[in-house]
Amino acid sequence: MAKNKKKQTKTQNSNQVTPSPETEPTQGNNNGQSKQERVQEEVAQEPESDAPKSTADEQNGSGVNELQKKIDQLTLALKQKDEELIEKDKALLKASSSTDEKEDLNGDDLSKVKELEDQLSKVEKERDETKSSYDTLLSKLSSMKSVFTKIKESQRELEETKETLEALTTENSDLKEKNQTSVGEIEKLNTTIKKLTEESSDLNNECDRLSTSLNKLRREFQSKDESLSDEKYNLENTNSRLTKKINELKLELNEITISRDEANMETKNLNLTIDELKDKLQSKEADIKDLEGKVSIHTQSISERDLEIESLKQNHESTIDELKQKIESLIQEKAQVDTMLQEKITKVSQLETENEKVSKLEADVNSKQLIIGKLRHEAIILNEHLTKSLTMLKQQSSNSNNTIDKELISNVVISFLQFPRGDTKKFEALQLISALLEWDESQKVSAGLSHNQQSQRNPNDPNDDKPGRQSFVSLWTDFLEKESEKK
Repeated sequence: MAKNKKKQTKTQNSNQVTPSPETEPTQGNNNGQSKQERVQEEVAQEPESDAPKSTADEQNGSGVNELQKKIDQLTLALKQKDEELIEKDKALLKASSSTDEKEDLNGDDLSKVKELEDQLSKVEKERDETKSSYDTLLSKLSSMKSVFTKIKESQRELEETKETLEALTTENSDLKEKNQTSVGEIEKLNTTIKKLTEESSDLNNECDRLSTSLNKLRREFQSKDESLSDEKYNLENTNSRLTKKINELKLELNEITISRDEANMETKNLNLTIDELKDKLQSKEADIKDLEGKVSIHTQSISERDLEIESLKQNHESTIDELKQKIESLIQEKAQVDTMLQEKITKVSQLETENEKVSKLEADVNSKQLIIGKLRHEAIILNEHLTKSLTMLKQQSSNSNNTIDKELISNVVISFLQFPRGDTKKFEALQLISALLEWDESQKVSAGLSHNQQSQRNPNDPNDDKPGRQSFVSLWTDFLEKESEKK
């Protein structure tokens, strides 16, 4: 009876153990199938816009397909093992039912039951191992997906950096064109300044001529006054143009400084993106090493994946080298822009100095115009005196007594003495004195107003080198100079 009770307890325990393999494999099977369906749905739900654009993406997709095939093989193996477990459970159930019918079992049957239980435990362990390997493969798949997405993002970032570099090159070309136009304008300004200096020298010459010839000023004053007003108007216009151009150059300088700051910011951003790409590469290399350590069973697939990753590394390193070269070229262009800025600053300073010169020239022109006005006023006063003297002469000539006004003679003599020796007005004053005093021809010859025909010399005569008699004008001036020196 005790033996029968022990057998009944064993059969009950076996009955309690046997249902678990039926349920557990089915649950594992369902879990495996659900995970596989999830992976397939995730692969199918990827948008068409994220399709691989390069050969590296196609290689990654082929690697994912190979991994998916291996996962399908593992799921089939799991299904087969689950079916074997179900069959063994059924056999154990039959054996337990036979133990209920046959109460008298031998020791051989008990040993068979133990062997079956050991086999069950081994099969369960294998099932757990396959489950864990399946889970690790799924996690690796998800990590590989994340790696592929990161690679796509890095490619997009590289394309964006290329676009920004192209925009920078276009901006640099525009800046160079602006600099060329500014150089042409500066040359035009230099030509205008040269013209202004020439005009100022012409004005100086005209002022000297005006002081020597008052008679010509009466006729030509109006035309020259108009020309001077036009030139003044042109000078004012050129001055305003110069100020406008200086302001424009200052604005261009500000724009160039802003563009230089933007270029510096873009270079900093590019350096940051390069550092981020390096960090991403390091993280990707770490992920690749983890994958190599975990997936030791599938050596062939991992070797192919390693080759793909090395190609990706080479591509990334080549892109990084290209970016470094572009950054160096940008730095060189920035240095060129700095030199251009310094040249522009020096040109602006030169323009400011030239503007100051123009203002000085305008001040000189104004002062000379004042001198011209004074000379005109003096000429008008002299004309009035001359007209008065002529009227007096006419009146005196009409009188029979031929009386001479002492004030008039004194004024004429004083004006004669005030004029310099080489001035033509001195000759005119002497003519007035001769007209007032009614000199003879001999007196005029002695005064130097007229020359006698007999006193003319032959230029071919060798005896002509002797000095002749001095004129009255020279004698009179010498006498007055000596008297002034004695005093």
